[in-house]
Amino acid sequence: MQPTTRLFLLFTALADISIRENCEKSTTMAWGQNRLFLFLTAALLLLNGGFAARTEALAGGWRPIKNISDPHVQEIGEFAVTEHNKQAKESLKFQSVVSGETQVVSGTNYRLVVVAEDGGVSNKYEAVVWEKPWMGFRNLTSFTRVSGMMMEWAFWIPSCLGQIRLRAGDGDPVEDLHGYRSTVGALQYVTITRPELSFSVNKVCQFMQNPTEEHWKAVKRILRYLQGTLQHGLHLKKSSNLDLIGFCDADWASDLDDRRSTSGHCVFLGPNLISWQSKKQHTVSRSSTEAEYRSLAGLVAEITWLRSLLSELQLLLAKPPLVWCDNLSTVLLSTNPVLHARTKHIELDLYFVHE
Repeated sequence: MQPTTRLFLLFTALADISIRENCEKSTTMAWGQNRLFLFLTAALLLLNGGFAARTEALAGGWRPIKNISDPHVQEIGEFAVTEHNKQAKESLKFQSVVSGETQVVSGTNYRLVVVAEDGGVSNKYEAVVWEKPWMGFRNLTSFTRVSGMMMEWAFWIPSCLGQIRLRAGDGDPVEDLHGYRSTVGALQYVTITRPELSFSVNKVCQFMQNPTEEHWKAVKRILRYLQGTLQHGLHLKKSSNLDLIGFCDADWASDLDDRRSTSGHCVFLGPNLISWQSKKQHTVSRSSTEAEYRSLAGLVAEITWLRSLLSELQLLLAKPPLVWCDNLSTVLLSTNPVLHARTKHIELDLYFVHE
């Protein structure tokens, strides 16, 4: 999920909470709040260069470089090789930039795959360069050799699994059943410090009984991503802010085999991510509201347990935990004590969240 999308959902949640708190006020007030929400959303999109016109310039999001032969891009690649030679005391010879992407963050980050010659042999390297043109500033952040299963766009691969609709029975059965199961089992430990892989690993875990070649290809996509992002991890920092904040979401009827939904949530203690989960729901949800509410119930259960744990550690929270949900119907349902036929089947979750 791109940063702009996350902020858009945050504004949506703010609007949802605002509407919930003022649901008994006049229609004029509600319309005024909606206009404020639309104004904030439009301002966000304009500040990022326009959602439709300049999506490649969205702050914080990686976007592919369309013209890889641009002289400036090639110059950045040559700078990366030269700077690496200075730092590592090597003698690589720059040849070309073959692919790359950019990220707007107080300047521009360039993540490039460059070809350089080393002793008469050409190899590919991934270089990350931070540039501030108005200051004449350039800094080589990382420079690693691309080898083995690593591909130019390995860092995009896990997000692609959300678009690739895997289902049971697609393709031929894998020859090495034990290899698939052991690899996927090991990937579950990776999610301890790599929360962005939770959804992808959860997806391939659903085919442990009868995996196919298509499922094995998805596993190899994850491995290529890991090979290309070994320097990534979960960073925790000291902070005086100890507020407990949770976010939840659900992918309604996403499974093509049984149409069950997938729940997901994450919990922050101050600025640090301390808990997250992506899990397939046990029953079929007949509406997106139901799927979202089950995800909300799972988040509330996790926050309840974390509060108990923090209490045992003699760490008392200054504020009640804050829960964010981007579904208006779910927010309104959580504040409505009146049950009817359409919500009776999730009555336990309703009472649990109320309590």
